[in-house]
Amino acid sequence: KEVNQTLSNATELLKSGYIALAEHEIHRAKKLISELGKVIFDIESLIHEVKTNPKFRLNYLRNRLESLKQEFWNLIMNYTGKVTKRMEQLISEIQDRFELAETALNNAEALLNMGFVEDAKQYLDDAENFINEAELKLQELKAEMGYT
Repeated sequence: KEVNQTLSNATELLKSGYIALAEHEIHRAKKLISELGKVIFDIESLIHEVKTNPKFRLNYLRNRLESLKQEFWNLIMNYTGKVTKRMEQLISEIQDRFELAETALNNAEALLNMGFVEDAKQYLDDAENFINEAELKLQELKAEMGYT
């Protein structure tokens, strides 16, 4: 947004004959684009780490699971409406996925600590699948509770 606004400013300044000010805005836009490129590179590096480094992935998945648990418990604690059978079922299913993910992460960590990287990767995949399932069920629970 800021880059677009800066380029728009430069165009308007140029149309009005303020060449030096337009050049300044173009320089500013280039600087913003350069900073954005650095951020993109950092994010790409992080994605690569998560995909290729099992210990990094383990920590990433643990953080993701904890964040999801927090969101789940905040949702439960702040809900004041009537609890339906479907909500009870979803809550139970979400908690099951949390436990399964936690177990898979613990198994992966133990295997990584013993040097069994390939075996650990399967548990990391399993944990990620359980976390994804919990996330989908949490979205379903939100809808059931009337949140969108």
